[in-house]
Amino acid sequence: MIGMDQGKFEHWAVARWPNGEFERPWRVASPEQVPELVALLSRLARGRSLTVALEPSGTYGDPLRQALSDAGIAVQRVSPKAAHDYAEVFDGVPSQHDGKDAAVVADLAALGKSTPWPYQVPASWEQEVACCVDWMDAQQRLLSMWLGRIEALLARHWPEATRIMKKLSSATLLHALAAYGSPAALAALPVTSPTVGFNWASVMRNSSARSVMIGWCLVQGQTAIACFQIAPMRSAMANSQNRPPMTIATPTAAEPMSLTRPICGS
Repeated sequence: MIGMDQGKFEHWAVARWPNGEFERPWRVASPEQVPELVALLSRLARGRSLTVALEPSGTYGDPLRQALSDAGIAVQRVSPKAAHDYAEVFDGVPSQHDGKDAAVVADLAALGKSTPWPYQVPASWEQEVACCVDWMDAQQRLLSMWLGRIEALLARHWPEATRIMKKLSSATLLHALAAYGSPAALAALPVTSPTVGFNWASVMRNSSARSVMIGWCLVQGQTAIACFQIAPMRSAMANSQNRPPMTIATPTAAEPMSLTRPICGS
């Protein structure tokens, strides 16, 4: 049994004999010395059963695993958690280092705590699907980052928006931010606006209207935040002193609170 600890630039190999004895660790440069290691293991496998046990370490061990499979050497997989938990059982010390990790992997595989892990080239469609999933995951992380920034800015400049639209990823909310930039700009739409008679606050609260708007309001979070016009912050006293007179509007039952003011004509 050969236990391996894979790294980015070098691998460590430890041989375990059937009687439980271990050889000294071998250090193998990756990928330069991988062919030499495979050739040595092929010689060692003559006349005996030889298995190489590996831990899943991302993509660092893939060239070695492929070379071993191509050479007809059996490859087994050992769980990283099992190797971590077994480290203290192995020699009574909880420490871990490359040589010991390889020996732990070999010992666990010899005890039957491993599963077959031959290298198999995925089909072209599987590679395409994996690529698409990776791309979607990266885009989702970018979207989450920008939505977090939008949430912070809305909490400062337009807190009512997130009370009405519970989801920051709402297409209606993002479109409103990208198109108008601020609640003041949204409320100041002229009567001659093409959206006359169209009340954004009502749409935001109406789930059926929202579903209709989603079809034409798809705007990415990055675009919305780029168009978000941020007014300079002022103190509460300055705001109260310089606040323009407010036009009084009679609120409707569906429009309580500070968005009761007719926005696009109610």
